[in-house]
Amino acid sequence: MPTTVTFATDSESVSVTGSVVYATKYTTNRYGQTAEQTVDGEMVTVDNNGLNVIEGIIVITSVEYDEGEALRAWLRDDAVFRQEAISISSDCAELDLGLGKDVAITNANFSKNNDKGVFKLRAPKRFDIKFPYSVVMEEE
Repeated sequence: MPTTVTFATDSESVSVTGSVVYATKYTTNRYGQTAEQTVDGEMVTVDNNGLNVIEGIIVITSVEYDEGEALRAWLRDDAVFRQEAISISSDCAELDLGLGKDVAITNANFSKNNDKGVFKLRAPKRFDIKFPYSVVMEEE
């Protein structure tokens, strides 16, 4: 079943429709946390109040050529790769981008400064897209 994924900044948005691969993955990283071994051999975790950051890749296959090119242009011209905050949402209630099923990601950033490896053109005029993103989790 095709899924529509919408990528947006404050000024522009673009949607692509394709098959979201459920190998779409994310990891949560805790920054500012280190493990130390004390002189007496104990392990102690030091947490410097770092942030939790979700780093993910959404994989969308069989995207129409024109939609893929529109996403590429939006990424370059509007999101300016890493520069602008973006939101990612989907019409698929089962998709989990890192904050829970059917929860849109806001204030994310594209994770690269180029689109190398993001858009793979395959016949007949379709793209497979691997879109990397990162988002700082809000403190509760």
